[in-house]
Amino acid sequence: MSNNRVYSEIGERVRMVEDWLKSHVELEALIKERTAELQKANEELRKEIAVRKRTENELRVSEQKLNSIIKLSPDIIYRLDENGIITFISHAVREYGYAPDELIGTRLLDLVVPQCRGKAFHRLNERRTGFRSTRCFEIQLLSKKKIRKYSSCEAEASQEYPYFLISAQGLYQEDEGGIKRFIGTQGTARDITQRRWLEQEILEISHREQRRFGQDLHDGLCQHLKSVEYLLAVMRKNLEGKSLPEAKEASKIAGLVNQAVSQAYALAKGLCPVDLDEGGLMTALQQLTANISKYYSISCSLEFDCPALLADNSVAIHLYRIAQEAVFNAVNHGHPQKILIGISKIGDRIVLLIRDDGKGIPSEEILASHKGMGLDIMRHRARAIGGDFDIRQEPEGGTSVVCAFPASNGSRWWKP
Repeated sequence: MSNNRVYSEIGERVRMVEDWLKSHVELEALIKERTAELQKANEELRKEIAVRKRTENELRVSEQKLNSIIKLSPDIIYRLDENGIITFISHAVREYGYAPDELIGTRLLDLVVPQCRGKAFHRLNERRTGFRSTRCFEIQLLSKKKIRKYSSCEAEASQEYPYFLISAQGLYQEDEGGIKRFIGTQGTARDITQRRWLEQEILEISHREQRRFGQDLHDGLCQHLKSVEYLLAVMRKNLEGKSLPEAKEASKIAGLVNQAVSQAYALAKGLCPVDLDEGGLMTALQQLTANISKYYSISCSLEFDCPALLADNSVAIHLYRIAQEAVFNAVNHGHPQKILIGISKIGDRIVLLIRDDGKGIPSEEILASHKGMGLDIMRHRARAIGGDFDIRQEPEGGTSVVCAFPASNGSRWWKP
């Protein structure tokens, strides 16, 4: 019995050893398998780390390039949150006396000159999408450094706040449900002060030359033709007194000279349409409406709250030319029965309105016509007096052209 027990114990131990060896082999195989998996995972991790480092390096280089471009750009680059608060602004603001950190947390609207804030309020943080994803508009911003303006019309240089062309684009973030949420605006502000002044100077030079030419024509050629007309009248009387047949020919020549005098006076008046000493802008507009009604058989009228007497003749000329171009555009393209020219003062702005009841302009044609010279010139004239220009098709038919400019200079522009 004792031997059987010994053999039994030995067999049990042998089985235990065999089980242990089997478990050991399985464990070693498992360790090898796991080691291989870990080595593979480690290799993939090393590759991922290498890719991430390379990506981070490329991102760092890209950010350095972007920061370099932003720092070197003369344009101001900015970002606003959904409330119009500045969250980022480039170093270009230093040119205007500001430090970038100084403006972080400030509303961009607060940097707009007071007389332009009404116009800027609906534009600076507009939720731009689709066709309106980017929109450029001009605005005057406050600056710690005013810019010196030199003009051929002024003996001394004046100082003004700079003008900027604002480009803006809405920023959106898509949530898990696919709904886009407006999170702010980003854009650029380009200083166009010198460009505006040059445009204004060119227009003023053109007006002065036209005025000088018109006055020379009036005082020179017109007076000379009047003298010829007078001499022909004397000659005709002498020939009639002698009962000579040449008297009829002299009368015909006098009639032609009289027509030439009328045409020369009309040409001189066209070159210099607004004369403040003779009633200024209102007289010129009344004459324009009278001529349109007379020559085109169109009801053309002028309406106003009170007479607009503009102390600045260049402003009056700009407004007259805008009205003139808009009226002739309506006559030539809209075929209206009625044209209305209106002048009014609404709040702190003076508004010139030209409205017709013609066939109107389709919206896509308005967009395409923005490249036209006539509309471009009207837009330039509006900018030259610090105003806005808009053309739109009315729901009931016809077209409206609107030029509105601030009355902050009202003491010299508007005298009710």
